[in-house]
Amino acid sequence: MKSIMKSILGLQMTVLLLTAALAGPAAAEKPVPFKGSVQAVETSVVQFPTLFVDAVGTGNATHLGRLAVTYQVEVDIPTAAAIGSATS
Repeated sequence: MKSIMKSILGLQMTVLLLTAALAGPAAAEKPVPFKGSVQAVETSVVQFPTLFVDAVGTGNATHLGRLAVTYQVEVDIPTAAAIGSATS
């Protein structure tokens, strides 16, 4: 279960970072390298059939510098479908 959750969260964080990375090159029409990392503390609660996750963390990304991030995710355990939001 933890590996599924980490995969889902990792995918969502990757999408978030890629969205920021691709927004700049689209406007400038020139590729810009983008790398970053996030360290977060997650709190999870299971109320079957749903897993609720809240997280708060910090990170560092090229062209952005230090950043703070929060995200919330709800996972339907039987289907492993997830929905969430993140802000930085």
